[in-house]
Amino acid sequence: MKKFFSFLVLTLFLSQAQATNQTERVGSIIFNKGKIEKIYLASGLGSVLIFPCPVDEAFLGRSSEITVLTSPKTKRNILLSVKSSFSEATNLIVRCEEQTAPFVFDLVPSRARHQDVVHIRSSFGSPALSESDLKLIDSSDFNTSASDTKAPATPLKSAIIISKPALIAEGETK
Repeated sequence: MKKFFSFLVLTLFLSQAQATNQTERVGSIIFNKGKIEKIYLASGLGSVLIFPCPVDEAFLGRSSEITVLTSPKTKRNILLSVKSSFSEATNLIVRCEEQTAPFVFDLVPSRARHQDVVHIRSSFGSPALSESDLKLIDSSDFNTSASDTKAPATPLKSAIIISKPALIAEGETK
């Protein structure tokens, strides 16, 4: 009986480890634009990337081994086709209309994994801002009087981004 339970536990553990190592062939994601998403491609198979916005442009790092086309039916789909078995990973950078932050993918060759359809349901974030060359000149994050010049300038904890500002007349509220 003890051997049976040991066998059962080992089988469950191995099946769980195998399940986490596999990639879904058809799946959907919420894309973090501050990170790179891996797409696994197998030779002889095509893939479709479905975006939440119309694609404006796509740039492929190694264009001799993979074909990238926008779908003739909708501008939200990108079709990937591997010409032959490619040996090294490459990248794909996609920018959507009216969005500044791009989608960045690593296209990884694989014999064991392949993703046929990746549906990007939505996206968030943006590329990280390098703070090494920034110098804070002024901040409204703290209150100082005119005589208090020893207060240190501290940067804001998070940036405020206004994507589409709207002008309103004086005295109006929105």
